[in-house]
Amino acid sequence: MIDLLDGARWRLARTDAGSVLRPADLREDLDWVDAVVPGTVAGALGDSLAVNPDDHDWWFVADVPTGGHRRVRVRFDGIATRAQIWIDGVQRRTVASMFVPETLDLTDCGDTVAIAVHVESLAAHLKSRRPRGRWRSSLIAAQGLRHERTTMLGRAPVYGPLPVPVGPWRPVSMTVIPDVLRVDLRTAVSGTDGVVTLRADLDAPGVARILIDDRAFELGTVERIDRAVTLPDVELWWPHTHGRPRTYRVALEVDGIVHPMGVVGFRTIELDRT
Repeated sequence: MIDLLDGARWRLARTDAGSVLRPADLREDLDWVDAVVPGTVAGALGDSLAVNPDDHDWWFVADVPTGGHRRVRVRFDGIATRAQIWIDGVQRRTVASMFVPETLDLTDCGDTVAIAVHVESLAAHLKSRRPRGRWRSSLIAAQGLRHERTTMLGRAPVYGPLPVPVGPWRPVSMTVIPDVLRVDLRTAVSGTDGVVTLRADLDAPGVARILIDDRAFELGTVERIDRAVTLPDVELWWPHTHGRPRTYRVALEVDGIVHPMGVVGFRTIELDRT
């Protein structure tokens, strides 16, 4: 599967805590540096890092070409620690844990997707009032860290002089959500079984499966689908004057997105010449 973020240029800038709240307010005269993602502030600045990353806000930004695709999925496997994810100038997600992945499905994308990750100053956040703990830790100076879903590396002297991890420290990817371009759906009856034949084209390879009511038929990673699946002992469709008009819902699931294909029934027709 192609990752549209592969080779993308990420830039990093530092701002005072709470001074810039939207990517539209970021100035070009900030001290922008190139950053590697996945990576952290300390990894991008190296020996030039002269401040505690927790004392400032940080912005990771990238403009990513979509290659003409209008539906993409952006996944952040982990951002340290409190952050907002902005897509094309709109805040799409708030992050409160460095260990929880975030996935965003984007539709109607343009030729470029502007991604901005605003990592907030953890030191500024810890100044807010919190419930007092029943015990006081001797490992850390900022007792409010007990409420944060983040690592103590770099924040507890017992671990030594390690850099504080701030930023998208786990992989970030942007992949195409395949669209179903052409569909041909047919049914047949073989004895007591029903046969559903589905032919479809996707605009990009994806992990697909056919869903028929509560049954699933795995297809694996495909770009073109031509598959017949068998339902044993199906109920036949009858006009309501002669029986039950039983139908089955058919859908195609591609990369977790369900595309309804329609409703089908199974019947046989015989010509009685008597």
